[in-house]
Amino acid sequence: MFTTMSTPSTALEAQLRQFYADFERGASEACLAQLHPKVSFRDPFFGERKGAGVVAMIRMLCAGRTPDRRFEVHSVSVHDATHATVQWTAHYTFTLTGRRIANCISTPVELREGRLYRYEDRFDTWAWHRMAFGPLGWILGWTPLLTGRVSATLDRRLASFAHPSTAS
Repeated sequence: MFTTMSTPSTALEAQLRQFYADFERGASEACLAQLHPKVSFRDPFFGERKGAGVVAMIRMLCAGRTPDRRFEVHSVSVHDATHATVQWTAHYTFTLTGRRIANCISTPVELREGRLYRYEDRFDTWAWHRMAFGPLGWILGWTPLLTGRVSATLDRRLASFAHPSTAS
């Protein structure tokens, strides 16, 4: 269940809260409608994605949502008419290991023409690795090894959403 901690004070804040509510419920088309055609996204696992790569990522993440997925938006700091930072936590089960994740994320956002143009999920990858992999994450989570493996797995999964004819 989407959790909001306050009532939106601006149209930009309301729009961003709606994006995360749509994302949480797996409404990929609603999320995609909020993206600028030249959108770019970055995070430690997906790296930098642009345009069609962001579209494929949103579709993959919405299609692969776990029943227990919950997004909690703690705050939306609006800096001006086109810039904000969203502080949120993604709660879900990491399907590879069955372990619960509570990933605290800070996402600076830039809008153009009223749509998400640039956004970046920033989070502690070592903390994520510890939640996702337990003792292995404690030992190797601070190294690029696990991040590289997670990224490679995501790249393989993402390929089937970028090129649906290759999906099995």
